[in-house]
Amino acid sequence: QEQAQRLDDQERMRAETFARMKAKSSQNQQMYLAATAEKTAKEKEDEAKALAYQHDKVRRDMEALEQEKRNRALEKERLRQALAEQVADKQRREEEEAQAKSEFVELYRAQAEQAIKDDKDAQRRARQRAIEHRLQLQKQIEEKQQREDETSTSVMTDAEKLLNK
Repeated sequence: QEQAQRLDDQERMRAETFARMKAKSSQNQQMYLAATAEKTAKEKEDEAKALAYQHDKVRRDMEALEQEKRNRALEKERLRQALAEQVADKQRREEEEAQAKSEFVELYRAQAEQAIKDDKDAQRRARQRAIEHRLQLQKQIEEKQQREDETSTSVMTDAEKLLNK
């Protein structure tokens, strides 16, 4: 009996140990499953964060690229406007220079025409003065001739001859 009792006690202890081990194993399995689930959830969360970060980075990169395109387009437009202003300024200066040159040519031509006209007038006046001078000389010669004729001793009377001496 004692031996049966011992065997029963051993059997019971084995059963308790088995039950404890089974419970512990079950608890370990539950802890493993919980840890695995937590690890899996953490990995999924990390993957979701990484994917969200990648999407955010791609979005930011695309926005930066779009902003760079807009900046390049604005710079192109500014350069185009600056070039158009330079071209307009150059054309305006060329037109002003052409206008000034045209005015200079017109003034020079007018001055040349006036100089030619003045020269012709001066020549005409010189000829006129020469003619008037010749006429005056002829007149003086005629007057002198007439005086000489009047005072010629052959025409003069004796009294006139005495007066002229």
